[in-house]
Amino acid sequence: QNWVVNRPANRDLFSIAWTGVAKGFVVGERGLIMNTTNGGASWDVLVIPGLTTDLNTIVFKSANVAYAAGKAGVVIKTTDAGLSWDFVDAGTDIDFKSMYFRGQSTAYLVGENGTILKSINGGDTWTSQTSTTTNRLNSVYFVDANVGFVAGNVGLMLGTTDGGANWKSIRPADETLVDVKRFHQETTLPENGIGLGGAIYVLDAKTLDRVGRADSISFNRVRIQGNEAFTGSAIYSDNYDLKFITNR
Repeated sequence: QNWVVNRPANRDLFSIAWTGVAKGFVVGERGLIMNTTNGGASWDVLVIPGLTTDLNTIVFKSANVAYAAGKAGVVIKTTDAGLSWDFVDAGTDIDFKSMYFRGQSTAYLVGENGTILKSINGGDTWTSQTSTTTNRLNSVYFVDANVGFVAGNVGLMLGTTDGGANWKSIRPADETLVDVKRFHQETTLPENGIGLGGAIYVLDAKTLDRVGRADSISFNRVRIQGNEAFTGSAIYSDNYDLKFITNR
């Protein structure tokens, strides 16, 4: 009901995990790891030699054993409740976003470019799985040993029923398609699309400040032919001649 602001470090924080009522860990920007032993009243910074990349996720599979992962394929492990940490070779330099342990042996890591890794020996070694996507994957969760889900950018959801051997795209049963978009590869902003009422919008710049901005586009004349649009209040194709107003 009530929240108190606590800023133990002047860095971005990305993930938190607790091993009990009193003890917890948080990871973040530039290899930051902090722990608390008094329920979050105070935090101590843990220094790990050689670690300078962002850590995006941390998971404890027991009171003493934990893994954290982040940018550039970094995975670290502790077996003494965070007193010391060792690097684990995940076999890739991809940015990791989320990790999930199912029991003591089976674990999953997901991240950029549709990457899904699986471990069957408690996180010591990892093997790649085929995700059928190159979108960034942001979260992973397993309901049981076989059924799991992954969520990613641009509304992507993947599911597996065989422990990750095969993944397929999932669409909600009540989904209604109201738009057609192509997304910019660098920003994931929609480059163009057809909105309600037939409005057409076009991304005129790829910067993120376009998100949520009220905007409008004026056309003098536009001719669409093949895959090209020629500007020139009417828009027509080879077969149609119509007037319309566009808004973003």
